[in-house]
Amino acid sequence: MVYYTFKNALGITLGGYTGSQQYNGTRLSVSQLQPGDLVFWATAGVPYHVALYIGNNQYIHAPQPGQTVQVGTISGYFAPSFGVHVAF
Repeated sequence: MVYYTFKNALGITLGGYTGSQQYNGTRLSVSQLQPGDLVFWATAGVPYHVALYIGNNQYIHAPQPGQTVQVGTISGYFAPSFGVHVAF
């Protein structure tokens, strides 16, 4: 979802998987997120999920391949690990 959005809306080609997408900008803490930033969930420093921050503590993401894109809310239950600001 993130790859498709950046490519088609902005003409920016990010890496094709979560692991490489973390290197496409400036790393941020979750408290520094701004709309348009990438949000990552990681275990032991290895990201396993990425979403697009839309503001107001919310993000859009594809929960599993083939599922409909959904809006999620940042919470302690499924707290992201870090963000990345992609300059465009």
